[in-house]
Amino acid sequence: MVKFLILFSFISLVCSEDTVTVLTNKGAIQGTIKDGYNTFFGIPYAKVNEENPFGRTLDYPKFNTPYIANDSSVICPQVYFNDNGVLQCLRLNLYVPHTASPKNLLPILVWFHGGGFAFGSAGEYGGQYLVKQDIIVVTVNYRQGAYGFLCLNDRNVTGNQGMKDQIEALRWIKRHIANFSGDPTKVTIAGESYGGGAVDLHLYSKYETLFQKAIVQSGSIFVTEGIFIKPDYDAAIKLAKYLGHNVTTTPNALKVLAKAKPADVNAATRNLSMILTLCKEKKFKGIPNFVTDDPFHLNKPERINRTSIMIGYTSQEMLYEFVNKPQSVYDKLGNPFLPQLSKTFALPKNELERLSNIIQHFYLGGKKIGPDSQLELSNFLSDFAINYGAEWSVNRYMAQKAKAVYKYVFSYIGGSEYKNVTGAGASHTEELKYLFNWVWANPPSTPEQVLIRDRMTTMWANFVKFGNPIPTVTELLPVTWTPVSGSARPYLNIDTNMQMKDFTFKHRLAFWELFWHMYGKKHVLLSELCVLVRGQENVTVMTNKGPIVGFKQDGYNTFLGVPYALVNEVNPFGNNLVYPDFQTPFMANDGSVICPQVITRVGGVLQCLRMNMYVPHTANENNTVPILVYFYGGGFMFGSASEYGGQHLVKHDIIVITVNYRLGPYGFLCLNDETVPGNQGLKDQIAALRWIRKNIEAFGGDPYKVTISGQSYGGGGVDLHLYSKYETLFDKAIIQSGSIYTPGFYGNREHDAAIKIALHLGYRVMSTQEALELLAKENPLVVMAAARNLSMRLTACKEIRFKGIQNFVTKCLNHLHNPDRIENIPIMIGYNSKEDFGTFANKPQQFYDSLGDIFYRNLQINFVLKTCEMETLSNITRRFYMGSKNIGPESMLELTDYSSDFKLNYAVEKSVSKYIEQGGKVYKYMFSYIGGSQYKNVTGAGATHTEELKYLFETTWKLTSDEQRMMRDRMTTMWANFVKLGNPTPQKTELLPVTWNPVNGKARPYLDIDVTMSMKEHAYRHRIAFWELFMLKYDKRS
Repeated sequence: MVKFLILFSFISLVCSEDTVTVLTNKGAIQGTIKDGYNTFFGIPYAKVNEENPFGRTLDYPKFNTPYIANDSSVICPQVYFNDNGVLQCLRLNLYVPHTASPKNLLPILVWFHGGGFAFGSAGEYGGQYLVKQDIIVVTVNYRQGAYGFLCLNDRNVTGNQGMKDQIEALRWIKRHIANFSGDPTKVTIAGESYGGGAVDLHLYSKYETLFQKAIVQSGSIFVTEGIFIKPDYDAAIKLAKYLGHNVTTTPNALKVLAKAKPADVNAATRNLSMILTLCKEKKFKGIPNFVTDDPFHLNKPERINRTSIMIGYTSQEMLYEFVNKPQSVYDKLGNPFLPQLSKTFALPKNELERLSNIIQHFYLGGKKIGPDSQLELSNFLSDFAINYGAEWSVNRYMAQKAKAVYKYVFSYIGGSEYKNVTGAGASHTEELKYLFNWVWANPPSTPEQVLIRDRMTTMWANFVKFGNPIPTVTELLPVTWTPVSGSARPYLNIDTNMQMKDFTFKHRLAFWELFWHMYGKKHVLLSELCVLVRGQENVTVMTNKGPIVGFKQDGYNTFLGVPYALVNEVNPFGNNLVYPDFQTPFMANDGSVICPQVITRVGGVLQCLRMNMYVPHTANENNTVPILVYFYGGGFMFGSASEYGGQHLVKHDIIVITVNYRLGPYGFLCLNDETVPGNQGLKDQIAALRWIRKNIEAFGGDPYKVTISGQSYGGGGVDLHLYSKYETLFDKAIIQSGSIYTPGFYGNREHDAAIKIALHLGYRVMSTQEALELLAKENPLVVMAAARNLSMRLTACKEIRFKGIQNFVTKCLNHLHNPDRIENIPIMIGYNSKEDFGTFANKPQQFYDSLGDIFYRNLQINFVLKTCEMETLSNITRRFYMGSKNIGPESMLELTDYSSDFKLNYAVEKSVSKYIEQGGKVYKYMFSYIGGSQYKNVTGAGATHTEELKYLFETTWKLTSDEQRMMRDRMTTMWANFVKLGNPTPQKTELLPVTWNPVNGKARPYLDIDVTMSMKEHAYRHRIAFWELFMLKYDKRS
């Protein structure tokens, strides 16, 4: 209901209980009344020409009815992070203080977001803090990627359209801001990162002057990270061809691209690693240009000498690139100095190498590249990428007699995620949370952080009002901010202790001043960005958890070390927790994280629940691809996702994901305690599958086409997933050399295990709960060493039921049953031709002497039998396999067959039988190829345990012959076919010259995988039948 109407000579203001309406030349605009200010969100300032969305804007038509300005969520099409952008995105958001009136026109701060001209939006920056300083705050959307920064030899798309959008926004402000009680003669433009670079470039543009002050944060037209590029006049043609259009001219390419979905155009930009940013435009008669020169020759003294400028950067801009990274990241990085020089300067290789060595010595001294030099490397890249560029801009302003230049360094780290890193400074974007209610950071929460926010917003607002950020010294701002003058370079160090200093990083920046003096003429503009804004080597996906940054490879992208759950450090042996949303982009470039290990290797960290993803470039929201999820083996005692590279499988247009899960006591304590009921490692796998279900679409994966797979105990884990009490999160399963019936896989509960470990470590404990509390505080490596020293075998188990606690399995092994799941899930299962060959091959006599009576011992460990019956059965088994041979090198093959059957082969065959009983569709195989085996020259050798893995994954074993590479192509093709179609050989080909028939009825066909591919029947039928008969009476396992 309208309460009152106030008419002014040039403004009509209508207020209801919670809305406010302003009459402009475009029509009525309705905003929202807030506490102390009004908001007008999503106001259109121009219209994208949909016949040529890459070129000049059109005038937005007048509003026939009041425009409801309450939606700040509109974003322009994004190259990274988000596919929800729309073409008609040219909107701005206004925050207007209640103090503004026709008699009190207020100055305006206009904000241009960063994001490498590839992502970002006005809605990410809430003006709630700044508006309370009695200034009007305006945040602006402008076009990104191809729509904003194609730079062509075409009069309709000359380049820098995103910058021209900003000009249209400033023109709108000049025409209409008085209606909102803003002063159109007091406009400050501001931006950070590439937004700051944009502000810098506005100082030199060929358009009319539409602002009086400028704030440049962590940006400059001189940054070396690709803000200015050489035009790629064929860019439109490349994009159109990528989208399947056979075009040869730019006008035809632009026509087809204008009709394409923006998300497809941006996906093509992303997949082509195309960097589209600022450029030197080509001149066309009658077409206005933004700039027609490179940054080194731009000059505009008549504008700059009337403009007050504030410029600065954070104290350690590129800290995030290096901090808290393991050695493996630095090993992959190699020499970071030479690549930066190579992409920036056109110099002979030997000179680049010599200069690289000098720079390395300057920053690192004698330190090696690694975690110990993270701060020095950060200083180097900060100086090279941003700091010196900003200093160069300052020098250019002074040379053109700028009205005033206020320089700062933001050093406060009280709210930084790196605040506990010794020697750390403020990283890129760190200051934004103290100016805006920024979506990528938590609001200031401590009194100290609130103080910094008040200081920052007051200084920025003072500059907008007066052209001086500290016009008078106050308790809040207890220092006079002296502007730059002559050769002096004073700057304000912004921290809890505010103070003026001189010459930022003087030795470091003087070094680069000399370098550029010597080599500046050799500069080359390259179309390459760093991770800061999306690099040629990087790709970002916006998930439900936040943005994840991966690496672009040849034909696929990698996202390594993505966290899918959080270990509860109060009880690291129990249920995992939901991983919090990412407040800043998660850099998924470290696949080396491993869980604590019991045997084989040392190391590992508690917060190890990570996954490594390999995503083909063909995957996108319009072409979702199926997923293969791999769980490693290792007896639930060792192993990690990082050991299995998905490079070969991903090339078959499937997403490959390898998953870390907890091992040993952290993953498989099985206690009579509701906080640790057992099978935590398998529940970690469930958490990973749930993460995939919720987030994989963002990567171009189909969440309902997920194949789980694993080898050895990883395969046994897959087998057990078929029977779990959890929801079904997969549609196919691959089990390699594993089964729930493998002896020792499904163990009896050891309810005192936690107490035993605690006692071994010297604690006096009487209860499980007391033991768990102490062990939770212990170093994980110490806990694992105790489990190792106690020879503990902690595996899958039948859990005790507790009210309100979800179990994985609660039945005895031989009573597991789930036909509703199994009849709907195709299964591929098999084993290698001589699984345990590695145990016996090439061993001396003393090894066999140490075995003793292996037949009797295995029965003793795994069956409850009377001694006399055990002796009888062990002798029968010995005769079946050995005849009259003695245990020794001459019975190597027979012992291999026995051990392979006893440990694995029969168990797999039993799993197959169980699937068939429950209506399952099963493809069975035997892997027999030994061309790449270390035992290939041993008479009678077969494929040993794990032999097939090198033909599926990138492992430490390298393929050395064409035959081995052919086998890899066969294996990866069959596995990928199964993931896609549920059939590993849907049709015969030269590579796969056989039809793989599934198991049916009593028939047991299997594919023998070797150089010669052939279908066979009943693997090792006599041996498997022996164990079928044996187990008929004696298999009483639970």
